[in-house]
Amino acid sequence: MEHDFASGNPLSIPMDPGDFSLERTLETGQSFRHRKLGAGHYLVQASGRVLELRQEGGRLSAWCAPEEWEALWKGYFDLDRDYASLQRRLSDKDEHLRRAIGENRGLRLLRQEPWEMLVTFILSQNNHIPRIKGLVETLCRTYGKPLEWRGETCWTFPKAKALASATEEELRELRLGFRAPYVLDAARKVHAGEVDLEGVAFLEDREALEALRRIKGVGRKVGDCVLLFGYGRWTVFPADVWVARVMEHCYGEAVAREGLQAFAARYFGGEGGYGQQVLFEYARTHKIGIEKKRKIEKNKEL
Repeated sequence: MEHDFASGNPLSIPMDPGDFSLERTLETGQSFRHRKLGAGHYLVQASGRVLELRQEGGRLSAWCAPEEWEALWKGYFDLDRDYASLQRRLSDKDEHLRRAIGENRGLRLLRQEPWEMLVTFILSQNNHIPRIKGLVETLCRTYGKPLEWRGETCWTFPKAKALASATEEELRELRLGFRAPYVLDAARKVHAGEVDLEGVAFLEDREALEALRRIKGVGRKVGDCVLLFGYGRWTVFPADVWVARVMEHCYGEAVAREGLQAFAARYFGGEGGYGQQVLFEYARTHKIGIEKKRKIEKNKEL
């Protein structure tokens, strides 16, 4: 790892794009606080810090000090996990996973903050990625703190205390819609200690999900996303419409017989979180289930 940060040059880190792809990791719906600056070139925010990254060929450039990279960003991108062995295990299971993983080499699961994941996945309900990113940015600009970076003002993710002081009307004015009371309830319960996000880390998966579901608007899917992306619970299997479609497409009879969650728990074991992420991206890329949905809607019209 080469570095001359004092001169403004970035860290230069050898990085096989098949082992870690910056673009595939950031652009797969697990993170909403990044901005694309160019091909393989991003601005990323996490934990009150801003990082510029560029990936070219087998090298990753990171504009930060080595100490910050080791203390924060290396863990954020989950770079100390052996994904090659994981991908081989899952690829050996069936042809669907082999294709999904083959098309998404370098995709890693980010390790993010539970509070931020709670709010952003509440905002993700009945929403699409560009709009989610817009809502998150608006919340940060309104309730976060300014963070100067190279002459540009960025904004930290707001603390629960800051959002708890808002009113539902104020949040609706930010175009949160039906999600406004859910975000407000989350902020007030977390700030008051009614939902202890630090304590959730010590609970079993089922108990952790139950604790999160004390918040209005947090169902199974949102709760599982918080557990996966905020707590690193790879045993959970968040299932939105894309995941449900691809699971039916790939494992129809077994899923129908056992139920999606029961099948996923048995089939993927402790690696379901990664399995669902590559299948999610595979389904979005190939628009799996869209044609079937159109046929059903067309038949309803007849």
